[in-house]
Amino acid sequence: MSRYYESGRRHLREGVEYARSLPPVSYAIILSFWSLMVVLDSTNRDLVDEMRETVRRAESFGDICGIITAQFATVRRIARDDASRDEAVEVLERARANITSTR
Repeated sequence: MSRYYESGRRHLREGVEYARSLPPVSYAIILSFWSLMVVLDSTNRDLVDEMRETVRRAESFGDICGIITAQFATVRRIARDDASRDEAVEVLERARANITSTR
């Protein structure tokens, strides 16, 4: 792997570490970006548990934007694993219900 790849991953991880101190909505948005990066590298399972925790934090905070963003970020990653597809569908259904309830 190139030094740029490793450096970029290190910076992204550091950014996620710093983002933990942000409000749940901001943190969910940061993890949404991280989940996109994880999906692009489908062998990477980093932060799957962190994404689940982000959904929990966003739900406890109650901001619908943060909840939907966190759910979407989680689904994008866990849907890549056959063993987690049922969970991904469940989270996606909750996200759809949240979106529908805000119309």
